[in-house]
Amino acid sequence: MSIEFLEHTSDIGVRVIASKLENAFEESAAALLELIFGNVNDLNDNLQGDVSEIKISGIDSPSLLVNFLNEILYLIDSENIYPNDIKVKFLNSERLNFKYCKKYFELENHPINLYVKAVTYHQLKINCNLNNVIIEYFVDI
Repeated sequence: MSIEFLEHTSDIGVRVIASKLENAFEESAAALLELIFGNVNDLNDNLQGDVSEIKISGIDSPSLLVNFLNEILYLIDSENIYPNDIKVKFLNSERLNFKYCKKYFELENHPINLYVKAVTYHQLKINCNLNNVIIEYFVDI
């Protein structure tokens, strides 16, 4: 698995390579958290939380990805929740569940490194082949 940040004139892109679609979604979420919080290892060690689960729907894999990542942004922006240890399980091509450890944070103790407004469909790609899954997405900053 690998994460790479892509240059763009006004946004930031992410490329994720993983062995399975579930892992690619999880790595996409990890990349989003890294963009927002920087070094997430420091944040993980200092927070405690309970496991929660959320169901996401969409019309296809790209919409599932955008809805999934935007739900993570909602948790961060609206609930001050840092979703740690994200695990994705596909129910079918239009629904997924994800579990995460719900960790509350305070901005004064865990400042935002980069404010991400939304994950967009702009240049979104999901390529699945026999060897791996490659996801590219861009965020609006």
